[in-house]
Amino acid sequence: MLPFAEVAWHQLFQGGGNPIPYLMKRDVPLYFRVDPDRHLVYHTSKRVLPPMGEEQRKLLEDISWISASADDLDAVQLLGTGLHEQKIAYLRLNKDSVEDLVQSRSCKAQGFVGCGLAKSRSYRVVGHDRRGLPIKRMEEVSTIEDLVKVEFDVAFIIDKDKWEGAKRLGEPGLRVDSSEFRADVMVRSEDLYLDATDIAMLKQERLATIKRMEYPFRHEERMPGLYWMFQAAYTLNELAELKGGKGGVGLWLNENAPRTYRYKSIRTAKKFVWPEVDRNQGGDERDAFDLERINKLRGDGARSRYKLNFTSDGLAMILAIADCWYEIIEVEPNAAVAGLARMLMANGFAGLEVGDLVYLIGGKRVDLAVESNLKAWVAQQNEVARKTGGDEMRWRDVIEGTEREKLLKKRARDETERDQKERKKKGAI
Repeated sequence: MLPFAEVAWHQLFQGGGNPIPYLMKRDVPLYFRVDPDRHLVYHTSKRVLPPMGEEQRKLLEDISWISASADDLDAVQLLGTGLHEQKIAYLRLNKDSVEDLVQSRSCKAQGFVGCGLAKSRSYRVVGHDRRGLPIKRMEEVSTIEDLVKVEFDVAFIIDKDKWEGAKRLGEPGLRVDSSEFRADVMVRSEDLYLDATDIAMLKQERLATIKRMEYPFRHEERMPGLYWMFQAAYTLNELAELKGGKGGVGLWLNENAPRTYRYKSIRTAKKFVWPEVDRNQGGDERDAFDLERINKLRGDGARSRYKLNFTSDGLAMILAIADCWYEIIEVEPNAAVAGLARMLMANGFAGLEVGDLVYLIGGKRVDLAVESNLKAWVAQQNEVARKTGGDEMRWRDVIEGTEREKLLKKRARDETERDQKERKKKGAI
């Protein structure tokens, strides 16, 4: 647990001022530390009780100080009298108390709702007696991992001296929940504690905010894979702070956006994060991207919105095509991804790049039908190119070989099932 006063708040949020509203927005718990020399913690919890007779009702009156004629005996509050093996060390402030702290920097610790953190008794063997039995010494725990969450309905702080003094006098009808034993404690921000893991999370969040570049495109939520490619490019090519450099891009993407780059699409994602890439390895020559096409896609001068000093030519083209597709699906939500695949190929992408980018931009995988449609389109484009003396497009498979085998087997199974159903239907006529 970390004292509130020892947190370096300037590292977590800008502008200075009271950090409590910042914590409230993020639902970070604030705890009050119980002084074991001055205070005791008592708490109540509601228990649903079964039907009972007169004797049981009388016994309940004796142990819980409620009226035996109460109508709500099915949901009475039974008063806890402390913990035998646990000692509550921290109590979580409720919303009202936290809001008081925002307004006046202090609040009265009149009651706590929900839960607290208790210290379990921990023992260490320090030796053995003459009989060989272990000699144990009780130790106080010091880390948040050793604290135990204790849930209750309401807890309140008791003045230890007043309570123990009254017990010594043996006054009849002594009730620990009496207001006379409640401690008058004023809580100030410097009395607060926070879970160290919560502070570490906030620091990581702030660090990530500092290191990220504002994303200037509307498709962020629909295409998270592109958002993280953009951030990786900024971290690698602008800040030069990506661990492992070029070779660490794939790991960085998967750590920051788990389950985003499915179906091996990470191979294409990391490639276009790199400032430069040899796209011709292992196959026929592929031309460099013509970034003037961005102006044709997005309007005059659009190139500069996508080709930044840290985005590769390929990533700039991907972002421009993503904006085009975003506008298309706004008008036609069910637009076929074959159109997206054709747009990618027309602007310099080929092979598995196309399949991976269709998934990252369109959210769907290229199947056999889309690939067949794409092949027919390429053949048509090449026929026009031959007639007009233009450059022909080279075909590269957009579905990986092992994936194609799976799709072909599935199609064969589906066709067999359809044939069987048709035969059964004809036989029943």
